[in-house]
Amino acid sequence: MSDARNKATIKIVILSGAVIIALFAYKAMIGGARQDVFGFSPGMPREDADKIITKRQWICETPDENSLDCKTEAGRVRLAFAGALKGKPVYAVNASLSRRDLSPEEIAKSVSKQFGREPTSGGPDNGGHYLWDLPNGSMLKLDGTELQMTNKALADRNGAAATGSVPAAPAK
Repeated sequence: MSDARNKATIKIVILSGAVIIALFAYKAMIGGARQDVFGFSPGMPREDADKIITKRQWICETPDENSLDCKTEAGRVRLAFAGALKGKPVYAVNASLSRRDLSPEEIAKSVSKQFGREPTSGGPDNGGHYLWDLPNGSMLKLDGTELQMTNKALADRNGAAATGSVPAAPAK
């Protein structure tokens, strides 16, 4: 009887573990919405951004000491760094998407799905311009096929907001 009891206990432990793993996976799916563009997110130190670029073997140009313009398989991306702050964190990511076959509405639906939220403003009646407020304090903006994620607090701390220095779209 003790052997049957041990087997039953093992089954209960395995089943309980599976339920716990399923709950964590479900929570990650719901609360784990995307917070990055091409793997870059505001607040990421420049060193980490450089590691991503090196790992992916992207070709990048340096228009100035606080930005990088990179060619990727999905389009071009420009990173703006808060050079006056410790670690020179990314404060803005501007991606020029190469998916010209998708309408702004289709791109917006994809962005909403990936980021787990609906736009706070914009739409087809607004010329295809969309805005999303993200839980990490950043704003995501879609203008046609240009996607920009900016953290205004970081930009303000760096002094860039006073000069209106948000990165321009990457060169095509």
